[in-house]
This record gives sequence, C-alpha cells and structure tokens, in this order.
Amino acid sequence: MKNRVESKAPRLDCLARRNLMNSRKAGPEELVHIGRAYAEAGFLSDAVDFLAMAEDKEGLHRLLIQIMDQGDFFLYKKIKKLLNQPFDPGDLGRLAENADRLGKLTFAAQARQLVLSLES
Repeated sequence: MKNRVESKAPRLDCLARRNLMNSRKAGPEELVHIGRAYAEAGFLSDAVDFLAMAEDKEGLHRLLIQIMDQGDFFLYKKIKKLLNQPFDPGDLGRLAENADRLGKLTFAAQARQLVLSLES
C-alpha cells in the first residue's frame, strides 16, 4: 500500500486532497505516507498539512529542516506553532540567508524582523 500512496499523493487534485483531509477514514500511517510523498515531490505546504493531520511531530521536525533550507518563513512559523516550539534565532538566521540566496526577499526580511523582536 505504501507504494500506491506515495506514487499517487502528489497527483491528488484539489477536490481529492480536500476530501481525504476531511475524511475520518484515512489513518495516521496513510497520512504520514502521503505527507512524505508530498515532501519528496517538493509540495511542502501539502506535506505539512498531512503530517499535522497524522500528528507526526517527528516528521514535522524533519520537514522543518527542509523548509529552512528552502527559506520558507510562512511554513517555518506554521510548523513551530504546530509543534508548540519557540522561535530559534539561529534557525531564523539560517532561514533568512537561504531566503536571500533564493530570492525570497520578503521571507528573509520577515525572518530577520522576528529575530530583532526576539532580541528586544
């Protein structure tokens, strides 16, 4: 079943994705497999959603590293909130540098602004 879910997860259309997320039939293992498949395919927002539904804190933590590498401030904040963890100035600095390098200037500025607010 793992191969079927992983191979089809990134191809879910928006209605199928919505229906699956609203369904009580999908178990945590299936949600984790789908979340991992989305992460591997580069659909990080969808991966966060499915891992959060599965309450896979370890998976969310691993995804946080990938998200910092991608310089995605929005998803960084979302995961930190889901994990109920404080913001880390070192992580934010790394995220800002990666965001700058990737041309995500708004994310870089937001991360740096949050660091400044944490320091004051």
